[in-house]
Amino acid sequence: MPTTKATFPAASRTHKLNSEEKQEHEYSNLLQEFAYAVQREDGMMMKYCVCELKRMYRERRP
Repeated sequence: MPTTKATFPAASRTHKLNSEEKQEHEYSNLLQEFAYAVQREDGMMMKYCVCELKRMYRERRP
């Protein structure tokens, strides 16, 4: 008897994020990438992440 496999889209693709949730999600992803770059000792990626984090910080200040 063959089995069937149901597939569902990822929640992140079906849920529309508001602006603040999107920024928080991007910030979280960037921090994770930075951690991986540190583990790999990837200097170029670390510099990129630091620059992006600084940019995000400047944009959030009132």
